[in-house]
Amino acid sequence: MSRLPAARVIHLEPMIKEPPRIGADPYFIHRALGVSAFFLVLAVFILCKRLAELDALIKAATV
Repeated sequence: MSRLPAARVIHLEPMIKEPPRIGADPYFIHRALGVSAFFLVLAVFILCKRLAELDALIKAATV
């Protein structure tokens, strides 16, 4: 039976859990607000684009 060379053996160490922090993590809040702002801007952009298409369709239909 072949064995892996010593350089390829992966040693898994148990994860050391940090004690829970009191209060929220400011980095997490900052990242969450950034992601929310990105999707809000994206939604407004898509909405404006759809409204422009609808406006052009209404103008073409009424002329």
